[in-house]
Amino acid sequence: MVSDHIAVILVSAGKGTRFGGETPKQYALFKDGRNAFEICVRKFLDIPEIQTLIAVINPAHAARTDPVLNKFTESRKSGRLRTVIGGAERADSVRAGVAALPDNIDYVLIHDAARPGFSDMLVRKLITSCVPGAGVAPASPVTDSLHSGADGRFQTPVSRAGLFAVQTPQVFDVKKLLQIYTETPSLQATDEVTLFLNAGAPVTYIAAEARNFKLTTREDFDRMQTALFPAPAYPDIRVGDGFDVHRFESGDGHITLGGVKIPFPLKLKGHSDADVILHALTDAILGAVSSEDIGFHFSPKDDRWRGADSGVFLKHALGLMTEKGGRLNHADMTLIGEKPKLSPHRDAIRANIAELCEIDVSRVSLKATTTEKLGFTGRGEGLAARAVVTVIF
Repeated sequence: MVSDHIAVILVSAGKGTRFGGETPKQYALFKDGRNAFEICVRKFLDIPEIQTLIAVINPAHAARTDPVLNKFTESRKSGRLRTVIGGAERADSVRAGVAALPDNIDYVLIHDAARPGFSDMLVRKLITSCVPGAGVAPASPVTDSLHSGADGRFQTPVSRAGLFAVQTPQVFDVKKLLQIYTETPSLQATDEVTLFLNAGAPVTYIAAEARNFKLTTREDFDRMQTALFPAPAYPDIRVGDGFDVHRFESGDGHITLGGVKIPFPLKLKGHSDADVILHALTDAILGAVSSEDIGFHFSPKDDRWRGADSGVFLKHALGLMTEKGGRLNHADMTLIGEKPKLSPHRDAIRANIAELCEIDVSRVSLKATTTEKLGFTGRGEGLAARAVVTVIF
């Protein structure tokens, strides 16, 4: 199956009573401060093939869902991440999610938020396996012995031949799913595979993943914590590099560097405020999170950014970094040019960048160098800047 119109319904409205305690299982915090709901949201949004993610939530859980959703501001603004209110039963929640799908969606993946262990590879296998009128789900053969029983006693052996344990996400043809809903409006089922099979529609399976088990008990939670967060051999630190150049032109009495206005007879030519330091820093952060470059996000052909404060660009890059789970650890910038002299303004620029990035000023380094009168900067025709950042995930 090849389609550009794929959505996900993330079911997260359940109470999870078997988990125990006041916190539903999908909102119990792992050691990194995230919960299963947030992990699922982030994983799906990191898959480019996913056009829309609809989170089905319970308003009674707002104190737990709102802080997570607020981490994905850009995705919510664009409409890629949406929320709907779920129902009393899982099937009701799924129906609410389906009703909120954009009209152009061809296939929908339905996933339980209590399964944060899935991989992006599993999602892509499901997407490429589905065909019109059908569904696909991950499943694994039952390997344990099976018996029926009651009152603490086994009664009858049950053959495990041909039996499978089924996981989510499960992917379905939206048109067929809507047809089944129309024909059986009150039918309840534990999953949509059951709906399709009851309607006589084909559902195939692919290999399930061992780590994609469901959180039901506290023991499951502890096992998932070990699976998701094994002791790392080294921390996940990524480095980003940025470089920017702007030429001088007739000025209006100041130049903007690092968000600070500095008295200077010339100004830097650019579509925005041409702040070479913040532009280089923005590109470095985008590089650390593998998110294109500043021109991709803020085209110089777009009049909205004419004369814009480059702090807007930096804040956007920082927001993308946060959405992807990153935290800025250090920023090191170098201004390249003969003039103006940076030293009288270094502390003010460092303080401003620290405030914009919400880090301590001790984590902001700013240097200046010349090219010994060589090249365009040596001839005083413009300025260049380079930035290197470290981001911890």
